[in-house]
Amino acid sequence: MERTAEFQQEMYKTILLDTRKGLNPTDKKGVSCEMQYKSLTINNFVPPLLHLEMGMVNLVWDDFELWIDNVEMIPLHEVEAQRKVSEASQLLDAAVVEKRKLIEQ
Repeated sequence: MERTAEFQQEMYKTILLDTRKGLNPTDKKGVSCEMQYKSLTINNFVPPLLHLEMGMVNLVWDDFELWIDNVEMIPLHEVEAQRKVSEASQLLDAAVVEKRKLIEQ
């Protein structure tokens, strides 16, 4: 899928037609508003390097934390705490999905 001006315009029309707000952020493909500068296409755009670098650093950091968890001897109480945080996060995600379904009805 090529990110052309036509793609952005079509995606924005799709977002406008989504009156029930059922589109996920991944469905929007980075489009959040109408193109402000029609002549500024993807080929003429410089991405925000700081945001890209922050995203790359976050990915590396997450991978590093996973690696450390596999290498380091973690105390049992910390392993249990990490498990509970993970379970709570999953429960929260499920509750958010359920709330969205109830709102859509």
